Amino acid sequence: VCVCGVCVCGVSVSVCVVCVCVCTLTCMYQNLFYFHRYNNRTYRIDDIAWDMNPQCTFKCHDGSEIRFMDYYQKQYNLTIRDTEQPLLVNKPKKRLRTRGQQAPQAASEEAEKICLIPELSCMTGLTDDTRSDFRAMKDIAAHTRLTPGDRVTALRKFVERIRSCKEAQAEFDSWGLMIDPDILNVTGRQLKGELILLKSKSVVAGAEADWSRELMKEHMITAVPLQSWVIAFTKKDQRNALEFVKMLQKVGPPMGMEVKEPMVLELKDDRTETFIRSIRDNLTPAVQLVVVVQPTSRDDRYSAIKKLCCVESPVPSQVINGRTIAQSQKLRSITQKIALQVNCKLGGELWALEIPLVQYAQ
Repeated sequence: VCVCGVCVCGVSVSVCVVCVCVCTLTCMYQNLFYFHRYNNRTYRIDDIAWDMNPQCTFKCHDGSEIRFMDYYQKQYNLTIRDTEQPLLVNKPKKRLRTRGQQAPQAASEEAEKICLIPELSCMTGLTDDTRSDFRAMKDIAAHTRLTPGDRVTALRKFVERIRSCKEAQAEFDSWGLMIDPDILNVTGRQLKGELILLKSKSVVAGAEADWSRELMKEHMITAVPLQSWVIAFTKKDQRNALEFVKMLQKVGPPMGMEVKEPMVLELKDDRTETFIRSIRDNLTPAVQLVVVVQPTSRDDRYSAIKKLCCVESPVPSQVINGRTIAQSQKLRSITQKIALQVNCKLGGELWALEIPLVQYAQ
């Protein structure tokens, strides 16, 4: 089943069978990062140009046209084997366009876009599926989140490997350098845990500086009741969005936050224009908050929503990725964190510290 529910041709996937694979693959590749060895750059994929291939041409800076496959052969001495493969599209942000991208830019009516060859791309980073895999993330954390003791052990082993390698030692000698066999020891001091003030009690921030569990059970210092708000979502996210509303109404009161029923806006498609038009048509001075559940993470849609809610019609807004609230086993904790964000945006106060802070002796 297609993850966005609407094909590139604009019709339902249940009607257009030909577009199912095209639309699904486009959604799968969006927002993934690919590394390119020929110029040592990493690009985020924003779209797939199914109507283009390496045999297509683009305009160079001098105005001449050249085929993608000829460009890579001339510039990087790379021969492209598959001449029918579609191209990956990266739309650089404005601040990056002034730096001069080392990749062919296709001439189009849109703003600058960089077209990349899939054959020369290597995927890097973690996908959303990997991030949602608890076991995989736990295995990764075992190598990336080392304790201070483990880091010291790893550094000592690394130094020992260098000192035992004749070639590495000779290189250091040629520079007149020497590596100490052990790390530098310094004398430190441990500060007391800070006191976190809630509405009716206070807790001490532990070694992990995490007091979220206590916060979920106690009232916030100033909780703003959510009485008039709007939630917009597509038909694909209807079930998850309504479950989120129920959970928000459930976790809000224990934290002192009253949550009323929202105005529900179910959209017919996930086009940016549809989101903007629907929100604009239902905004009134009484609306306290606009919540948008978007099926996929897209910067252009997010920016358009924030522009509407921050500039054109100022109102607090919360944009949620549909996949974030699709995990039923984590919905409660996720909703609690969103409730804290919403309360802050409405002008509420979560917790406080003792002011002035304790002055520690030098």
